[in-house]
Amino acid sequence: MIKNIFFAGLLLIIQLSANAQLKVSGMFSDNMILQREQKIPVWGWANAGNLVEVKLKGESFPTITNNEGKRMVWLPPQPATEQPLKLEIKSDGQSIEFSNVLIGEVWFASGQSNMNFQVKKADNAEVEIANANFPAIRIYTVPNVVSKTPKADVDGKWLECHANTIPEFSAVAYFFGREIHKLENVPVGIIKSAWGGTPSEPWTSLEIMGNHPDFKEEIESIKHSQDDFMQKYLEQDMHYKSLKEIIAKVLEEDKNTYATLKYNDADWLEMVVPIHFHNTEIKGFHGIAWMRKHFHLTKEQAQKDIALTLGKIEQTDKTYVNGKPIGEGNYTHKQRDYLIPAALLKEGDNVIAIRIKHMRIGGGGIYARPLQMVQDKKVILNLEGKWKYNPSLEHESKPFSTVYQYLPGALFNGMVAPVIPYGIKGVIWYQGESNVSRAYQYREIFPLLINDWRIHWKQGNFPFLFVQLANHKSQPIAPVSDKTAELREAQSKALSLPNTGMAVAIDIGDANDIHPKNKQEVGKRLALAAEKIAYHKDIVFAGPTFKHYQIKEGKIAIKFDNVGAGLTTNGDAELKGFAIAGDDGKFVWAKASIIDKNTVEVFNENIENPKMVRYAWASNPVCNLYNEEGLPAVPFRTDDLRGVTYGRK
Repeated sequence: MIKNIFFAGLLLIIQLSANAQLKVSGMFSDNMILQREQKIPVWGWANAGNLVEVKLKGESFPTITNNEGKRMVWLPPQPATEQPLKLEIKSDGQSIEFSNVLIGEVWFASGQSNMNFQVKKADNAEVEIANANFPAIRIYTVPNVVSKTPKADVDGKWLECHANTIPEFSAVAYFFGREIHKLENVPVGIIKSAWGGTPSEPWTSLEIMGNHPDFKEEIESIKHSQDDFMQKYLEQDMHYKSLKEIIAKVLEEDKNTYATLKYNDADWLEMVVPIHFHNTEIKGFHGIAWMRKHFHLTKEQAQKDIALTLGKIEQTDKTYVNGKPIGEGNYTHKQRDYLIPAALLKEGDNVIAIRIKHMRIGGGGIYARPLQMVQDKKVILNLEGKWKYNPSLEHESKPFSTVYQYLPGALFNGMVAPVIPYGIKGVIWYQGESNVSRAYQYREIFPLLINDWRIHWKQGNFPFLFVQLANHKSQPIAPVSDKTAELREAQSKALSLPNTGMAVAIDIGDANDIHPKNKQEVGKRLALAAEKIAYHKDIVFAGPTFKHYQIKEGKIAIKFDNVGAGLTTNGDAELKGFAIAGDDGKFVWAKASIIDKNTVEVFNENIENPKMVRYAWASNPVCNLYNEEGLPAVPFRTDDLRGVTYGRK
């Protein structure tokens, strides 16, 4: 009797254990969007050899799990739906049910920080968020995960788009999805999988990256490494978070002392600025450093506001004058321009105090000119030279000493592989800033990524749409060789692949910020490319694109495609952005004019026999060629001279 009870109990435990194993991929949740008009994959896990049924619209689709307990069901193609559906999965008496499911268009949005850039930081953010009431738009965020091998599952959930869910989501992805929703009048789902600062190679699988000679050695090292990437990353991430908590605690404590005029900094060290921390005796410093400089004003100077310029600071700063905050900056590459109100100033001795937070990679410090005070449009004080400094909080070891998210394959394995084979219409991609120094190499590795994803998704040559890097940094005085221009060229060359499209952003960037806020226009231009390439609409979807040129009598006539209703300077009187060179390859600015609907003529009186022409060839070019539809011309060059990034690995 006791024996029978024991075996009955054991059987019940085994049954409960078996029944507990029904699981579905984390890509499936309430509120999801399934891709219309193509087979719908539904996958997950149950006990090996079990019958699993997937039910949609009252129809059941059975399958048997394999020896590893994985199962995959391909539902037949479905049209877009307006009314919410239920998706059910059943096995061994257990069931999982998802509600509020729609069928429409699904796009995978990926890249680095400009794809990660949030709606709450975009232009007109308050209004955009307040108006983000689109229950038929659904968003999904793939968590940041690094992995040495492809992850089987992902931890996320689908959310309806409204004012409470959209602020933290990708601005480019949201504005793109909103355009597609309005243009196609169907539900739209956006899967965002992006990580700031990352190059393209971690987003590409190891087997594909291994085909490129520049990465073979590194990939072999990764394959034979015993490191668990995820565990190592988590350890470093916790290390970094604990450091942030310490910094938060000391912030209030030290700002009221170090920032004040009365504080005695006699025992502080000195450094001559501008300079990176890594070029000083505190090389390798990570944490908070305070910097102070006394300055003297006349009675007249102390009675007016002063414009303060602090060059560039790495990474973030909070700046005080006489103990009162006057401004703060969060971007490494942005010049700091602050206003010092007259109310904070006094005749005689004053002090500037800057709290610099330098947490991760990079050199730290005040590292660029100008450093000065301006009043009535005149420089009254040059602030270059000796400053006092105090590394008030230094951590004993560098956080993120190994940046695992930069390693080949690490993000494909952690943030792309677990999404596949979820049905998608296509991809939108905004990345390239972290590959600028290796722009020639990008000509090869960017197409590798595109083909890699298409191979793994097994949906054929689905649309792959990407953003060409926006204008950034100072404008050139004379024609230059430029690595950002070479990266844009590499992006343009990827258009030779089928079903690719590019949104040009050469006119909507920010000289002082690598993360421009006008993401609405980026989304619109990507949506135009989607309308043409993915939805086959007969529209003008791109700006003027170089076709060919002809040299005649000292002038170069350039023909363009994608001119729409014709070429224009978008309201400017003079056409700008062209440079020409003779056989010596020395470029000079050219005079340019539109001579017919699709032709521009350029020349320079000092170049008798021009041989080459370039347009918008700079990080932040002065250029203004558009088509009548308002889309900017694609930067180009006709020469094949070796650029500044040639051969860089």
